[in-house]
This record gives sequence, C-alpha cells and structure tokens, in this order.
Amino acid sequence: MAEHVLIVEDDEAVRGLLAAVLSRAGHRVSEAEDWSEASAVLHSVSVDLILLDLTLPDASGLSLTRSVRALSDAPIIIVSERGGPEERAQGLEFGAEDYVPKPVFARELLARVRNVLGRRQPLAPGASQVWKIEGASLDPAARKVCNGEGIAIDLTPTEFDLLHILTQRSPRIQSRDQLMDALGTGEGDSGARSIDILVSRLRRKMGPVGAFIETERGHGYRFSGRVQRGA
Repeated sequence: MAEHVLIVEDDEAVRGLLAAVLSRAGHRVSEAEDWSEASAVLHSVSVDLILLDLTLPDASGLSLTRSVRALSDAPIIIVSERGGPEERAQGLEFGAEDYVPKPVFARELLARVRNVLGRRQPLAPGASQVWKIEGASLDPAARKVCNGEGIAIDLTPTEFDLLHILTQRSPRIQSRDQLMDALGTGEGDSGARSIDILVSRLRRKMGPVGAFIETERGHGYRFSGRVQRGA
C-alpha cells in the first residue's frame, strides 16, 4: 500500500510542486494550506509522514510540531525557508525527523522522504527476538522499546534507530560521523549537532537506561550497559 503523506503548506505553488513530486513517486498525498485543515485531516485519517511548513496563516513557529504530535505520531519533515543551523537544531529538539530548506529540490526531498519512511518499516516477522538492555526491552522486528514494566516508550523512528545502532554495536564507541552515515542526518557541523540532539532526546526518554548512553569526549557515543540479544 502506498504511504500516505500530508503536506501542510500555505503557498499553493510550493504545495502543488511537493504534491506532484510525491505523487509521481507513488505516494498517496493529502494537502492542507493551514493548521485548521491539517488538524481536520489528522483527526479523520492516519498518515505515514507529514511535510510541515513553519509559517502558516493561522499558526507559526516550531511549536507547530507540538500541535502535530498531539494528534499524530507520524514522522515530521519540516520544509521551511528558515533553514539556518539553529532552526534545524530546534526542529529536531521539537521532535521533527528531518529538516529540508526551501527552495526544495525534488531529488533531495525524495531521498529524505525515503530515508524517513524506511525507518518505519518493521523487519519480517520472526527475523529477530526481543533484546534485553539494562531492564528495558527492544524488539527490532516490531520496532518497539518497552521499559522494565513493559510499558512502551514513545520513540520516533530515528530515536529507535539510534538506540538500535548503539546497542547493536555495544560496547564499541560510535563517532558522530558513523552515526550520521547510519542515520542519514546530514553532514558537517549541522549533522553532528543533530546527533547530539538525538542523543539528548533519547537519554531523556529512556529514563534510567539512558544513563548507559555515554559520551566519550572527542570520540563519540557508546552504550555501556548489558545487552542480551535475541536468539
């Protein structure tokens, strides 16, 4: 089944371009020109991905991602003219998966969409069993993490992938460059900053287990806790 993408963009020309690019790539597309229309869509149907402009007629700013999160757990790619390093960092801090600056180039957009949607695809049933990581559990097939009480932890696809990579490669140190390559978060200072933000978010969400995600100053990050992999 084709993935359903919601485009939230007040500029009709830009919205039409994004819709055309995604439709030609085989995606099902819904469009909204403001937050009122977007919230109506999210109340009525499920979507797999949201492309979100940060400046809408009835809402603006990075707090928009919080409003989206209240209605949907679909990953968010921010598409905005506000493309500086600080805006990108703030977008990640507010829970977005990626950030695409305007003007948008079709090839780059499709690559980022594929990358984000690909993180949501579970492995084939039976491909792996649940891992035990310091009292928590990680199920690679279901892409699910639970705390010690069996309660699911709400991780974004990128946060899940980061935890999976760190535990899979534990106890080896992973440099920011290695993590950027694995997660597709970009390059240079902006990509490194994205990794730092993702680690901070993951530590906070994982509670006591997050303390085992250690910073090796000048080298990168590693998971220092016990990891019992499924058979």
